[in-house]
Amino acid sequence: MKTAPLLLLTTLALGCGKGDGLGPGGSTGVEACDAYVTRLSACARKAPPETRPAHEASIGAARDLFEEKAQTEGDKVALGDACKQMADALAERPICNQD
Repeated sequence: MKTAPLLLLTTLALGCGKGDGLGPGGSTGVEACDAYVTRLSACARKAPPETRPAHEASIGAARDLFEEKAQTEGDKVALGDACKQMADALAERPICNQD
């Protein structure tokens, strides 16, 4: 599985969110990805209100993509590794470090 498209999609998603980001679809099926989506949503809530609808949709699309791609144990391991890397990258974003 290629993680570059996932990285791009979820990097674009940073900007907004509401709730925990898991929404009606619930879990992605990968704990690290659930944690990433939750953290991404928390960071995104700090973005300007006018950007929220577009970013909220992107976060939902990322969650749905994680769920779709988590078909086998190998997929889940690869997704988990990618989500951990993306979560680490969030720590470097100034918006995620605002109180």
